Amino acid sequence: MLLYLKKNFMKKIRKKVNIGETYGRLTVISKNKSVKYKSGVSKLFWECQCGCGNLTVVDTSGLTSGRSKSCGCLRNKGGKLTNKGY
Repeated sequence: MLLYLKKNFMKKIRKKVNIGETYGRLTVISKNKSVKYKSGVSKLFWECQCGCGNLTVVDTSGLTSGRSKSCGCLRNKGGKLTNKGY
């Protein structure tokens, strides 16, 4: 019984990404591609439009974790994402 609970607890919870949803400044437009690596891990990439108008491709984990918030325009404008290096 304990082994069964441990297996179910360890399963990854996958968050769904739907077309039209917005993550930060990125709005999902379409599914771009799926890549399967030699290790067996597969990643799904999405084409997104930023609030500034640029198009960018982001993987699912980048969207759902909040790691990808824009096409890079926030970094270029000196927004909160700028890494000062100290």
